[in-house]
Amino acid sequence: MKKNLNFSEWLGLVTSVSALYSYIYYYKYWRFFGINAYDYFSYIDALQHSIPSIIMVLTLSQALILSFTYHIFFDRKAIVSFYRYSYCMAKTNHYKNVLKQSIVLFVLIILFDYFLRLFLNSGMLSSTATFIVVVILSIVLITVGALSFSYFFMLNGIRRGAGIKNNLIVFYFFQIPLLMFFSSFNLPMVSAFYFKTHENAQVVFKEDGVIKTKRLLGITKDYFIIMDDGRGIVRKTDALQYVIYNEN
Repeated sequence: MKKNLNFSEWLGLVTSVSALYSYIYYYKYWRFFGINAYDYFSYIDALQHSIPSIIMVLTLSQALILSFTYHIFFDRKAIVSFYRYSYCMAKTNHYKNVLKQSIVLFVLIILFDYFLRLFLNSGMLSSTATFIVVVILSIVLITVGALSFSYFFMLNGIRRGAGIKNNLIVFYFFQIPLLMFFSSFNLPMVSAFYFKTHENAQVVFKEDGVIKTKRLLGITKDYFIIMDDGRGIVRKTDALQYVIYNEN
């Protein structure tokens, strides 16, 4: 059994994971507008939208690789001290405490996702303030959650007798799938809320012989989605006349 993936296999894995992430992302994104994306978006549509996810993963991977390389070659003392501390902590109850902390953070991420829609639609704050609050909370929960679980996996590797190289790789690079996984809970709704509160385009279409103009939310080969009374409405592109895009 191969222990390492070559470049093409790694790229294929990243592409597949990113496409799956994008498909889940767009399902939750459109659900914010009351639309089941599985009825209107094909796998090809999701794959096309996976490009930003691929770029995000590759950028994050590069940042982590550079950070790892910097500590190995230029600040080895700091990383060795961190590992020695972790090695000592792995032999104590700290290992169990990190596991409990990780589980609590995961529960908080789920609860945040559960109450997020209610908060976004509550109107308690202005749209700008609401967006800033949820973005900050999302970033904190996602980042801390990924770090906590990665640290737990490293401590687990230490307890199982894995070497320092493998354990540090686990700590650094397990954060990538964890960040994607945790971000799929709430970032789709945050993104949808921002899109909902910022005008982007108007669509002109014909309905029952009457020309109408509505806010455009999205468009595919067969359908276009409009905003009507705060909800997303799907129409076939046969009725589409033209689209007016805002300059900004």
